[in-house]
Amino acid sequence: MKDAVLLPGLGYTFDRPLLYYSKKLLLSAGYAVHQINYGELPPFDANVPLVRRTVLEKAYQASKTQVESLDLDKAESVVFIGKSIGTVCLSRLVQSYSRRVKCVLFTPLQEAVEMLVQPSIVFWGTEDPLIHNQALEALCNRECLQSYKIQGANHSLETGNVDFDIETLRFVIAHTREFLSL
Repeated sequence: MKDAVLLPGLGYTFDRPLLYYSKKLLLSAGYAVHQINYGELPPFDANVPLVRRTVLEKAYQASKTQVESLDLDKAESVVFIGKSIGTVCLSRLVQSYSRRVKCVLFTPLQEAVEMLVQPSIVFWGTEDPLIHNQALEALCNRECLQSYKIQGANHSLETGNVDFDIETLRFVIAHTREFLSL
């Protein structure tokens, strides 16, 4: 059995392109896909540290409970894919996981960047206000993590140019497939 855990962002749910096509990719490769639901979370304000920490902690606790119920130790392969706050949950979850997993991080928050583990692949946009581009790039280089910086892209890896955004999605999914060896 092969298992994949998908951890969404707050407003970036499973029906949005990055997670929707990641799920389809995993299902086509025979993975059982588990979509994490954080339940009711308080309003998120990235600029208020206490609010930010509270929301991230509640999301982590909800994801931890669900992941612990999956019995991933029996899986032959485990993949975690996170978007935004889901990358923080992902980074914390895999630190306590006893076996090697592959991680895909879409537009990680700074808290996730500080806990990145190998093997991971990271995608982020240069116009994402929730990440420090230079710090993320330096960490990825130092830790030899596979990473892709999308010029002009925001926190959804979109630029407003439809053709460019479709090509970016194709690029991201192709590199995710290659990284996961699917």
